[in-house]
Amino acid sequence: MNKKGLALAVILVLGASVFVYPTQYAAADDLMIKEECTSEGWVVTITDPEGNPLNNVRVITLKKMSASSPEESFFTDKMGVVLVPFSSITGFVQLSKGGYNDHKLSISCNPPTGYTGKVESGFFRYDDTLHGIKMDYPSNWKIDKSDPNLRVMLISPQESNSDLYLETVAIVAVEVDVDNPADLAKSYLSFTSTNLQGFQLLENTPDVIGNHSAQKAVFIGGSQGVTAKVLVYFTMVDGIGYVFVFDAEPTKYPSYLPVFEQMIGSIVIDREGIPTEFSGKYIDKKIGLEFQFPQGWKGVKLKQDDMYIASAMSDVPTKSYSSEINPNFAMMTVVTGDLDKMLEIPEPECDTPYPPAKILELNGMKAVEFTGKCLEPTMNAKLKMTGYLIATNNDFIDIGYASGSDETFEKEISKFHESLETLKISNAVDISEPSNYAKTFGLMLDKKSIKFDDQILEIDIATSSTITDFSFNAQNEKISFGVLEQSETGITEIFISKVLEPPYTITIDEKSIDDFTITNDETTGEIIVSFDYEHPVKQVVIEGKIISDNPSSIQEKDSTQSQIPDWIRNNASWWVAGNIDDDAFVGGIQFLIKEGIIQIPETAQSTTGGSQGIPAWIKNNADWWSQGSISDNDFLKGIQFLVENGIIII
Repeated sequence: MNKKGLALAVILVLGASVFVYPTQYAAADDLMIKEECTSEGWVVTITDPEGNPLNNVRVITLKKMSASSPEESFFTDKMGVVLVPFSSITGFVQLSKGGYNDHKLSISCNPPTGYTGKVESGFFRYDDTLHGIKMDYPSNWKIDKSDPNLRVMLISPQESNSDLYLETVAIVAVEVDVDNPADLAKSYLSFTSTNLQGFQLLENTPDVIGNHSAQKAVFIGGSQGVTAKVLVYFTMVDGIGYVFVFDAEPTKYPSYLPVFEQMIGSIVIDREGIPTEFSGKYIDKKIGLEFQFPQGWKGVKLKQDDMYIASAMSDVPTKSYSSEINPNFAMMTVVTGDLDKMLEIPEPECDTPYPPAKILELNGMKAVEFTGKCLEPTMNAKLKMTGYLIATNNDFIDIGYASGSDETFEKEISKFHESLETLKISNAVDISEPSNYAKTFGLMLDKKSIKFDDQILEIDIATSSTITDFSFNAQNEKISFGVLEQSETGITEIFISKVLEPPYTITIDEKSIDDFTITNDETTGEIIVSFDYEHPVKQVVIEGKIISDNPSSIQEKDSTQSQIPDWIRNNASWWVAGNIDDDAFVGGIQFLIKEGIIQIPETAQSTTGGSQGIPAWIKNNADWWSQGSISDNDFLKGIQFLVENGIIII
């Protein structure tokens, strides 16, 4: 996939897919539901009427069919599948897509005979799909979700009638404005120390929980005459702060500590694919990114396949239901993350040839600007898109704007430009520099030297292939080379403006292609021609126009072309290839002298035939001349030098 298709695919496939579209389903007839009761809980698969999986459908458990009091939320995955575990089944669910209550239904799914739900003897599994938390807890402990500030509170049973203190475990998951677990702990402990009586901090050290860096704290404190010893773990995952609080009476703490430690050791936190609603400023602290979405736009953000995606829309309908797409929306998307995962995204179906891309300055950073119109498969609609690719040393940033309506696209694009003015990236690299450019798009950087207009020029090539037989023919205004690719497909991007100007034509194995991309670097004047191909070996020819500010080579060819017969050029090519020997080549040179094409001073002429000691560099000259890389005059001057200095004896 070329970089234009790559950038468009990121915005199209990721930006659109994570956002809940304005498509709605009014009744159960429009949502195809397949449900079953399994050994783990109630499993439902949700598709559209055509059988296409619907991801990010929200399944909310309810206490009553008529109630609007949600208990827990679960989301369908990419295959449209969601599991509601037995511990969360309340008898009723509400299916919601796009913020609408599509419909509610009752469910009946009871644990099978002998079901314990135990991970191991004496423990159940707590599963919070909204925040990606899993943890084992004692099977005789009670689950309490009545406190809106907590994800859950797990309460130990009363040991006796005189047991007035029930040990608990509380879990908090909330967006926080700190950078690391230590700062999260500092904030929590600062508040706690001023609100608990007799506060004593016993431990505050770095640790690990659920394979994430954490801060561990132990303290003693009291409230309303009751004192507790408390163990707290703090961690952060994708901007969400997680706090796990384990407390017990100080005298009982040692006996409960092994239970707490078993619970801690079982904790898993995985936010992969979990959407979080947001609006306004989007921050990715890992790469130092800030971007302000327009006021009033709402969206979701999530982590998916090692990429972080934030996508927001405007003008989403709030009342009407329709199985048809309403194209009157605009969408902005910010995607950051691992380039290798980006390259795995399937190439979209786009109008070709692609409009030229640009490298330009954006808030003091170098960015690749792209545009296009591509089919979004879920909506079955073409989106008009524009956006920017920016790179850091290890990540890419793709910021895009799209709409299914040309009219809406033009209407809302000014808001995109306003948001771009707020863009900050702390460690962006210069993407126009060839090595950075190649690294950004996962390519190797190759350099080829040519002679052009009495200069040795270095041509930069970013490629996935091995470049062979590279040559430049100034007379025919073309570059040709082979590409040797080990995999089924390959891509090559050549920095071409040192020698050729547009318009360009490209042939691969003598077949013309038109789906190549041109990128104009407005900061340096460079032009990059990009194209991809299939099969292991290809022969590529790129034709253009010799650059206008280097006309001398063309003028020299025109002034001398008629002086040298074509067979001499053929002789030079054969000599370089080893198909004829030195004497045969010198015989051609003798003809040029006898015909007066090369003027040799009388004292330097000789009637002795043969040649001795022809240096290697003369073959380089002959090679370049036979390919049109140097002018006739330059070639003849070299030969004249050899004759006049006795290197070739005539």
